[in-house]
Order: sequence, then structure tokens, then C-alpha cells
Amino acid sequence: MPCTPFKLPDGTRGFICSRGRRGTAPQCRADGCGAESDFQCDYPVGPRKTCDRHLCATHAHEIAPDVHYCPEHFALWQRAGIPVQASLIFDTEDDMRNGPAKTSLSIDRGAGKDS
Repeated sequence: MPCTPFKLPDGTRGFICSRGRRGTAPQCRADGCGAESDFQCDYPVGPRKTCDRHLCATHAHEIAPDVHYCPEHFALWQRAGIPVQASLIFDTEDDMRNGPAKTSLSIDRGAGKDS
């Protein structure tokens, strides 16, 4: 865990620590790629959890605005028709008090296209 010291204008000092390596961009985790990652897989794998596999632009399949799937989950989604996770904004305390929001998203899988 790399840590960076800092000093505020009032003289207060401290450290900011983060996970991972310092200064290196994550790499695409698609088989044999290793290019710089610009996306993460948004496929739902559990309650309030997504796959989060790092993906480059070539391997990220955008299935809705700002929703990307890795090649394996994209293939599963096409075969099984599993629904899209439309929003990555999870419940907050305010949402819990007001009740869950109901969102629907329709995705055209190409069934209505002319040949």
C-alpha cells in the first residue's frame, strides 16, 4: 500500500495511503491482452456487486450507456438474455427511507432487424 506524505497550509501533516501500485494504470484482463484498461465489467454477480474485471476499449462491450460487459459476460448475456444492471448507484440511507426506486431498461438484442 503506497503512502504519500502531505502538509496543509496550517502546518498539519499526514499521510494519504491507497491500494495498488503507484502510478500504473490497470491492464485489460481479457485473455492475452494486457492493454491499458479504460472500463470495468458491470455484469451483476451478487447483491450490490459487479464483476469489475478491467477491460480495454477493444474488449469492453457497451450494452447500454456507460454499462460494459467483459467478453465472457457479454456472451452469457446474449445467450441467456439476463437483464442489464441499469444503474450502478446503490441504495443510500435516503433511498432506504423513501423506498427502492423502480427503473426499467429495454435493450434491443437485434431480434427486430431486417436481414
